[in-house]
Amino acid sequence: MRTLKIVPAALLLLIALIAHSCTEDELIKSRYAESNYVNLLYALSQQDTTEAQSASSVLGRTISSMQLRWYRPMEDEESDNMYYHLAKAERAYYESRTSVAEGNLELASVQLDRAVYELSAADPVAFNELYVGSIYDFIATWMEVSRAVQDQELCSMAWGEFSRYGKDARHAWQQVKWRKPSEQLYAFTPDQLAEFRFSHAEIDASVDNFIEVIKSGDQCAAQVAAKDVDAAMWALLSLFGTKPTSEL
Repeated sequence: MRTLKIVPAALLLLIALIAHSCTEDELIKSRYAESNYVNLLYALSQQDTTEAQSASSVLGRTISSMQLRWYRPMEDEESDNMYYHLAKAERAYYESRTSVAEGNLELASVQLDRAVYELSAADPVAFNELYVGSIYDFIATWMEVSRAVQDQELCSMAWGEFSRYGKDARHAWQQVKWRKPSEQLYAFTPDQLAEFRFSHAEIDASVDNFIEVIKSGDQCAAQVAAKDVDAAMWALLSLFGTKPTSEL
């Protein structure tokens, strides 16, 4: 039996609820929340405490201002599953904000990743309406690889299974590279679309190059190649943040 559930908007859910029934104002707010999330993610990746605290505060205020109640038909079991994952997402998000406030950015990054994962599990369809959400598997996978490859001790470590992580990153990119920004949600200018296509192609090329370097077994060269992927990924994500490319 299908019932009409009224789902209160948990904080993180508001980033991803871009159903076709949303009003233009709700779409704009959700897009703004996404852009603030990109700013926070970048600040955490750079271990920038000041920017992370600022971005976390802005994102929190943005989400809290979105008093949205979401209606859609769903099975009772589906509804229970959504509530379960939303509760975990909201808890992880608040833990991340606390860690940011305390200056523990490494822990905050892990907690934010957990929050986004739980959010995607709550409703994958709604989550993937936002472009950053739709490619998040690649973002999360690559950031893990990037952290590992930039470890200062890598050049003296056994290569081990590191090459597998590189292949995982390429696989994650291959799985999402076909996704494009929604014309309804992103009113990109021709120049912005050109930037998107260029950055997209740069990720393609730099990931392939990274894999070739990995195959060579040159661990230090892998660090250089990884920085090219980093630059390409953040150039792409900057189109969905509130800061210009030069600041991301």
